[in-house]
Amino acid sequence: MENKYLKYNFDNNVIAITSLKDAKNMAYQVTNNKKEVYQNRISLFKEIGINYNNCCYVYQFHSDILLKVNQDDIGKGKDSFESGLRCDALYTFENNIPLVIFHADCQPILLYSKQDHFIAIIHAGYEGTLKHITSKAIKQISSLIDIKNLKISFGPSASYFPLKNEDINRLEEYEKDSVIENDNGIYIDIRKANLSQLLTNNIKKEQIDFTNMLDTLKSDFTFSASKDKIQNRMISLIMLKQ
Repeated sequence: MENKYLKYNFDNNVIAITSLKDAKNMAYQVTNNKKEVYQNRISLFKEIGINYNNCCYVYQFHSDILLKVNQDDIGKGKDSFESGLRCDALYTFENNIPLVIFHADCQPILLYSKQDHFIAIIHAGYEGTLKHITSKAIKQISSLIDIKNLKISFGPSASYFPLKNEDINRLEEYEKDSVIENDNGIYIDIRKANLSQLLTNNIKKEQIDFTNMLDTLKSDFTFSASKDKIQNRMISLIMLKQ
């Protein structure tokens, strides 16, 4: 673990990181000080060796949408949240285009296939999880590549979210074991729910790395919207180098 970011265990053809609290706020949408966010990004990207101008960001809205990124999308979202691609997941076969999502307690999932020269990234929050974004993304990806080649990493997220009574019926049967009931109420473990979405779509558990799956509700290194009562956001990104 670096002071400013977590590094994912793919290979030398990929740069994949999640920023940490020491990298400061990375999101325009939760601050009026865009200049500060810009400087935070520039500092981090210089440290990890990527071109800030090549990034492609999501204009995320807790959807179930996965979009393809190509050269025409370079730079989208770098100047404003609203100018990002309207989705919550991105994929590409192209080199040198960092795919970027924002999160605090939501679940980032990073995907890579060396054989197919393919990367993807998913933002799975409470609503996205209930919309089965990870399941839908894997189904879409399986039409593009052999998913047996995928290596998948879970990043930091909250271990549980309060589950609304009206949302219980939105869970598939295979996700029911992600529900937690105690004296304080009913909760959903979105990490476990998204893992179930992968496993039910023919991803093997040995394809998945949980090394960086910190609990944002407990970690001192990550932002947490529910624990810290602040709106700062981290980023996760993945990029094909060659």
